[in-house]
Amino acid sequence: MPQHGSDNRSGTPDMIAQVRPVHEAKDVATSGRVCVYALTPQGIALGSTLAAALNADLYIPQRLEETFSRTETASYPSPTTLFFPRLADAVGDNFAAYDAHIFIAATGIVIRTIAPHIRRKDIDPAVLVLDQRGRHVISLLSGHLGGANALAERVARLTGGTAVITTATDTENLPSIDTLAAQANLAIANLSAVRHINAAILEGTPVIVDDPHNHLKLSEQLSGIFIPSGSVMAEHASRLPRVYVTLSASAADTAAENHLILHPRILHAGTGCRKGVSGNKITAHLLAVLQEHDLPAAALRSLSSVEAKQHEQGILDCAAELRLPLHFYPAHTLAAVPVPNPSDKPLNAVGTPSVAEAAAITAATCYSQDISDPLPAESRTDQPAPDAHKAAAGGFSPKASFCTTAAGAPHGSPSRNSAMLIITKKADGNVTAAVAQEKTD
Repeated sequence: MPQHGSDNRSGTPDMIAQVRPVHEAKDVATSGRVCVYALTPQGIALGSTLAAALNADLYIPQRLEETFSRTETASYPSPTTLFFPRLADAVGDNFAAYDAHIFIAATGIVIRTIAPHIRRKDIDPAVLVLDQRGRHVISLLSGHLGGANALAERVARLTGGTAVITTATDTENLPSIDTLAAQANLAIANLSAVRHINAAILEGTPVIVDDPHNHLKLSEQLSGIFIPSGSVMAEHASRLPRVYVTLSASAADTAAENHLILHPRILHAGTGCRKGVSGNKITAHLLAVLQEHDLPAAALRSLSSVEAKQHEQGILDCAAELRLPLHFYPAHTLAAVPVPNPSDKPLNAVGTPSVAEAAAITAATCYSQDISDPLPAESRTDQPAPDAHKAAAGGFSPKASFCTTAAGAPHGSPSRNSAMLIITKKADGNVTAAVAQEKTD
């Protein structure tokens, strides 16, 4: 039986487990962990091709191991291939470990196999089903949030087949609000409201949109469906469904059932700590700071610190827990950033008068200017955190980026007016945290 990474975390406070909702659509068509199951001799060739094209793991019944060895060709690079005795057991072990599952099998077999493992649409992986000739590529589960629809389109292009997509908004050539939110990098705070918004879109009922910074980019499209909140119609339409784009974490607590709350992912946390502080401690402190300021953890887009902390286990664990990209900046880069609370302590310890505040500002500035991963390969070192830091659901492992130019910019320092510090340095024992926000138009 193939085994996958287990959850190595222990003692995580309830606060950490509950504060950050995972209501963000996945782009499994171009990234994410994918596996392919080929259950017949005829399906093995197609499965091998797809696994190679999608950089996916290939699962084959043990009884077909000899068949696979005979049919594997040199036309495609060999994917990681695993053999299983029973499909039900393999899927049970794998279901939460992958972002997408592609079955070359009968739909009925797949439904019966995955049924015991389906939990909620916001956390279930994408599931696709193909016939063994690749003529029909069915998006079976998690079409929008899980990314199955987009993946089905890509797989259909690879096989020359047809993507079979049955979500109502897609069949009517209308946008779903969860897809629009994903495209705009917005996190969904109250998932149950999505169905009300999508139903209104299908019925042609106007949806009031309160999006002052136009994160959803709806101002120039579908004007007959989405109505700006400042319009006269909106002021007299209290019963219509609404979409609020806000950084208020408490907005979802009082929202009506047909009011959808979206959080723009434009916040960047900087952190510093003494050696040996646990990831739970760092995470709990950061979440408490956000909670104190009514800011949602789902709005976080990155975590940053000083390069001297690149091997600090607690920071790696925190990034993995919150499923955030992790950036480390050189001390001289952070030292050049004006901050409200410089200190001699970090200056003496790591060479910069500010870690948390300066790192948060630098990351927010880089992301604002689309240079979040700015350095050419020869001047940048990327390394994933160890497997032990992977979260069980999805196998997330943060990639640590070590930037070596001023503020991470390829052509000098970026303009610092493209970010603002919204939470100054907050300390709790041996941990500090600060939060900066990307500039919004």
